[in-house]
Amino acid sequence: MAKTKIKPGFHRLLIIPHDKQTEKNGVIIPAQSRDWGQIGVVTAIGDGVTFCKEGDTVIYGNYLGIEITYEGQVYIMLYDRELYGLVEKD
Repeated sequence: MAKTKIKPGFHRLLIIPHDKQTEKNGVIIPAQSRDWGQIGVVTAIGDGVTFCKEGDTVIYGNYLGIEITYEGQVYIMLYDRELYGLVEKD
């Protein structure tokens, strides 16, 4: 993962959202239509973030944070308290 030039403030983090679709009972659900939240990868964190680190996959709520487009890449910046959880890797 490339290092971003954006440095979030103290309790904020920067996420690259997944745009992959999920399947439920054979029905494909686009990422933007999920009612339970979004999944993304943390690319940068502020100095006050302790819950996660860069490279972690996290779950966060729909309509939270702000969307930023920088150098052609879409990011979501939000507070660490707005995370629902971490996706653990096997």
